This record gives sequence, C-alpha cells and structure tokens, in this order.
Amino acid sequence: MFCYNQFYSQNVYDYKVKTVSNVKDRTKILDVLRSKLKKDYDQEFVFVVSQLNVSERFAWFNGYVHRKDGEGLLLEPGEDSHITALLQKKGNQWNVLKMEVFIKEVEWEDFLNKTKAPKKIFLY
Repeated sequence: MFCYNQFYSQNVYDYKVKTVSNVKDRTKILDVLRSKLKKDYDQEFVFVVSQLNVSERFAWFNGYVHRKDGEGLLLEPGEDSHITALLQKKGNQWNVLKMEVFIKEVEWEDFLNKTKAPKKIFLY
C-alpha cells in the first residue's frame, strides 16, 4: 500500500507553455515526438500543444500537428490532426510508450490503467 500512495503523490507540472524552468525537458519531449512522427510518416511536423503534463517519470501530450512545410495534411475521413502520447523518462531519455495520431476518439483507459503513471497527469 505504501507504493500506491507514493506513486500517486507525484507532482505534476504543466509544460504547455515553454518557460526558462521547463525548456530543457519540454524540448526533449517534443523532439522525441517529432522524431517518431518523422520515422512513421516521413514528414516533419510542428505542434500546437493543448496539454503537456509532466511528472518525474511520465509525460502526457495532447495537441495537434501541422506539417512544417505548411502543406495540408492528407487525412482519411474521420481523421483529424489530433495527437495524444504517453512518454516515460528513463535516466535522461524520454521514450514514447504509446502514441495515437490522427484519431478523434482514442480509447486510453485500459492502457493507462496498466502504467504506473500518476492518474492526475491525464487531467485536462
């Protein structure tokens, strides 16, 4: 029971806006997401951050992507530019645990229940 209480008592910080105090981790997180998108879609993207909540070991991103070259996204019916991602920090490295791209409705509850991320990281 002690681990449960300690696990859920982690502080969560709002990194939606870049500041002097969060610029290093915020940039690393967004660069990891950019790299994965580049690998998966062979395009470069920029982000509109709606939510970036960060704890000591986890980060939750919720936002939108646009092509860096300004061209429109080629989307299928029912898709939009929405992206959500859960990342985990090991040492100084952020890694994507799960990312959903171009999907309006995402079912995260089962996945989130399997992680050790603090529940309050996902609050909007």
